[in-house]
Amino acid sequence: MKEKTLLKIALAVSVSGIVMLFLLSQKIEVDQAMLNRLDEAVDESVIVTGSVVDISQVNSTTFLRIQKDELTSVVLFGKAPDIEVGDLVQVRGKVTEHDGETGLIGEEVRVI
Repeated sequence: MKEKTLLKIALAVSVSGIVMLFLLSQKIEVDQAMLNRLDEAVDESVIVTGSVVDISQVNSTTFLRIQKDELTSVVLFGKAPDIEVGDLVQVRGKVTEHDGETGLIGEEVRVI
């Protein structure tokens, strides 16, 4: 009988913990970054919006250049997104610095 009660308590605590994590994850927000301030956000996750001015692909890596006020590079790994030059896109990703240039490693991109 005690094992059954302990199992019920463990199950209830586990379910309530999962629900709490889900609710907390809904409150987490990623900053909408300005392209001209990306150098201040290195190693942070941000969301940027801009128009695609150039696209190139090498194997399974896609390179985008997007522009709003300033031009920035975005690198996307994996399946090539269905994006064309001139599309307005929103990219969520991590700001990185490579060879003195600030860019974005994209985690998610969508046409808006």
